Amino acid sequence: MNYKEIERELKLHGGYAITHIVIIRKMGDEYFDVNEFESILSSLIDFLNFIHGRRIGISVIEGFLEEIAVYRRFDNKNIMSWNNTKNWYPNSSYQDYLYLFGSFTKLFEKELWSERKNYIMGTYFDCFSEQTIEVKIIMIQTFLELISYIYLVQTDILPKSKLKSNRKFKDADTFQNIQELFGKLEIPLIDANNYLIKNRSEENSYGNEAIDSIKFLIKMRNQIIHPRKSSLFNNRNLRIAYYIGVWMVDMVMLRLLGYNERYWNRLSDNKWIGDVENGGSYYWVPWSENENIPKNIKGFVNPN
Repeated sequence: MNYKEIERELKLHGGYAITHIVIIRKMGDEYFDVNEFESILSSLIDFLNFIHGRRIGISVIEGFLEEIAVYRRFDNKNIMSWNNTKNWYPNSSYQDYLYLFGSFTKLFEKELWSERKNYIMGTYFDCFSEQTIEVKIIMIQTFLELISYIYLVQTDILPKSKLKSNRKFKDADTFQNIQELFGKLEIPLIDANNYLIKNRSEENSYGNEAIDSIKFLIKMRNQIIHPRKSSLFNNRNLRIAYYIGVWMVDMVMLRLLGYNERYWNRLSDNKWIGDVENGGSYYWVPWSENENIPKNIKGFVNPN
């Protein structure tokens, strides 16, 4: 299979294509029970969806016993047309993906997260969809509010003594809950705040939103939902809010999965595909011990 040629055609025309053939084997070459295999396959598809930031699918599934096909199934699931949207994941070694696949599977095996997986991942995909930027900003805040409620009120990841009551969560405003989520997850917001400060329009009066990326995102989302005349509401600020928002979504997901490696920093103006120490766009996640290494940074991406 000539993947490079398939990718070239997809970049030109979009659409759908079979791009990879995957073989799943047990360690020691033991046989799979069908139900066991279906569970693994479901987790794999969910994980690949997350890696790509869109719904993909496996169209033909075959099982073999001594090179004889004994199982065959065709799937026609709701998948998204191919697009060239760049996601957080870097072109790194496959070992990182093996680790991440394990943590992704373990998270969504938990009863609470499993019950909400379709809603969580559906909202996640909407943040990267081909909808208008206004719709995507709304979905970004929806995702952050959803994860805030699950993590701060319901999850078994935090000790019970650290959870908020339903009443306290509802009495707090959206900013307080999202801010608490980032605080409890220990996700520094310095990159998002610096990006906002660098790119904001000096002629506009932002108030506290000028330096707080969460407040700015919420302000722009509210302006979309409840429109009123404001110098804040323009295409430049919509793009700023979107870039900040998808960065936040990426960081929340990667932190929940215990990921401590590099990611593609969509806020960076470094265009080269490589490590940030060499002027590239692959950064260590901001909670990593390696995050403090010297960086070679040109700046942050201009939203114009």
